[in-house]
Amino acid sequence: MMFLNISFTDGLIISFISILIVFLILIIVASAVASLQFMHPQSLPQKTPNPPFSLESITDDTMMVAALVAAIEHREATKTDVKIISIKEISQ
Repeated sequence: MMFLNISFTDGLIISFISILIVFLILIIVASAVASLQFMHPQSLPQKTPNPPFSLESITDDTMMVAALVAAIEHREATKTDVKIISIKEISQ
């Protein structure tokens, strides 16, 4: 076999060159993926601003309970302050 007489330094050189080739391929793939962003830019949909939240938006007790439970769950999950922006009833 022709690979039986490889020294340790020859192995290091081959490994180093192989690693460089892999990283060059990764850089080429990453730049190709990044260039796709400029070829097909995605426009974000325009968001309509929510009307200000008021207590008149809550029509019954079940809606109030749902808003409070959702706020409590969000507070426990994120450990941050909660501000209810809007609420609406979803009819089934």
